Amino acid sequence: MVDNFSYKFSDNHYFHVFSDGTKLKWLFKDDEDFISGINRIGICSFVSKVQIYSYVLMDNHLHILIYGSDSKCEEFINKYKLLTGKWIRNKYGKSDYPGPFYISAIKLETADHVYNVLAYIDRNVINTNYPYLISEYPWGSAKYFFKERVISEG
Repeated sequence: MVDNFSYKFSDNHYFHVFSDGTKLKWLFKDDEDFISGINRIGICSFVSKVQIYSYVLMDNHLHILIYGSDSKCEEFINKYKLLTGKWIRNKYGKSDYPGPFYISAIKLETADHVYNVLAYIDRNVINTNYPYLISEYPWGSAKYFFKERVISEG
């Protein structure tokens, strides 16, 4: 069996990036907030040169599986926090919210750890009792993995 998650020849790693849902009442209040949050993931990924493998945005927290160097992961997190704070301040006029917005990252050292985090992120919607199937939740990447693919005939 070939291990697709080899770290022997690279300075890059997989990271589970997440915020603590017990620290904030909300992070995303409406569709516009969620869309902006997803766009920020893409922008920060592009600027920081990390790869995104999975994500889910919940009302008061987020989870993202990324791949990159330690410094690029840190850059991604700092940019995401900065842009999220600016979004909230501009949209809601709250200069003190979200306050110290903590995002953590755990380096994933084994393929099993990567697979477990991937499953955790994709299942977060049902783990937190949201009334969605993971294939139907609009603010996560699981819908791309588990939704039946429709090919138009043309």
